[in-house]
Amino acid sequence: MAISKIRLMSTLGVLAPLRERILPEYERSRGISLDVMFNPTNVLADRVDAGERFDVIIAISDMVRGLANKGILSVRSICDLASTTVGLAKAAGSPGVTINSEQEFISCMLSARSIVFSQTGASGVFFRTLIERLGIAEQVLAKAKIIPQGLTAEHILTGEVEFAVQQMSELLAVSGVDVIGPFPAELNHTTIFTASAFAEQEDSEVVADFLEFITSNFARKSYLAGGLDVPGGVVGAGAV
Repeated sequence: MAISKIRLMSTLGVLAPLRERILPEYERSRGISLDVMFNPTNVLADRVDAGERFDVIIAISDMVRGLANKGILSVRSICDLASTTVGLAKAAGSPGVTINSEQEFISCMLSARSIVFSQTGASGVFFRTLIERLGIAEQVLAKAKIIPQGLTAEHILTGEVEFAVQQMSELLAVSGVDVIGPFPAELNHTTIFTASAFAEQEDSEVVADFLEFITSNFARKSYLAGGLDVPGGVVGAGAV
């Protein structure tokens, strides 16, 4: 029986371009509905480990390839979509901040009144490791708001915190904040977002078409518009 609905589990790292452009256009052009669950990386991993299965997953590359090696995902359907780095955001209109060097970054972290990051997202895990390596973890964690999941920059809008740490694409998904920029290159980490079909859907033509669509030129332009980088850029001016 042909699939009439695709069930997708996805990381928050590609939320904005998927939700605002790519998935609506897929549903419009294909006439196939989507059931989508967005969660941080570690939550996705826990759900899959607990036996939950959808049709397609989008997550960080290492996780996807690890699950494919275990036979949970299809090796031959793996495709890299986009990438991003970790960055910092502040309240719109608040005093300017620069974090272009390690020293500027450390100074910003130590002088900040409050900082929010997510404990289950790849960016939050990386951030905690980074501040420990820099020897400032005790000072930063003492004033940090650590959320279980979600878009950290939303907590700037409520006035709860001064700065938000997350993937650049996730910070840019929140309107009304100023994205300062990525961490300095020597302190940063690039995350690649990768898609794959679950092993049970490896031979599904509908799933194969969906994977082709989310790697199309239209999708690649959407990732770029959402603050992500895409392998190889885009081709020409066509939509798809």
